[in-house]
Amino acid sequence: MKKTRLEDRGIYTCSFPIQSSDKTFRIELVVGAAPKPYVKMLKTKGLLECEVPGAYPKPTVEWWDSDNKTLHSKTLEDREDQDRFYIIIQTSVTKPDCYRCVATQMEIRHRISSETCVSEVPGLPAALIGVICFIVGALAVVAVLVVRRYCSRRTENGRLDVV
Repeated sequence: MKKTRLEDRGIYTCSFPIQSSDKTFRIELVVGAAPKPYVKMLKTKGLLECEVPGAYPKPTVEWWDSDNKTLHSKTLEDREDQDRFYIIIQTSVTKPDCYRCVATQMEIRHRISSETCVSEVPGLPAALIGVICFIVGALAVVAVLVVRRYCSRRTENGRLDVV
């Protein structure tokens, strides 16, 4: 069967004439719609969103980290419209890693996912990291100057000189 639709699901009977008798089989056709999840990082650093549009049967949607651990997520939308399910979830991440939105449809033994990688520490923009590095470097220079100012060394004739 090609180009099946959700309406085509059901139990079908197939008959095969074999010599003097017919063999009849009952076959259940399971039709599912499993669109690939859309993932995006929101402008708020560390907030990931996943949308699964028009799935059937209803999937379980989760965020996983790179160790396949399930992350806590918040459901923003979970609705059914004409036998299709529309689900949107969000999660908050706190470290650079690759994260996957996983949609699992147990009834049809199907799983599909999309991945996004976070390279910055959420909530700490690159410009702020640069400022912090500059301040730490400046403090290191000041510390060296203070140490040089108050430390002394012996000269070749044994006298103490302030450096």
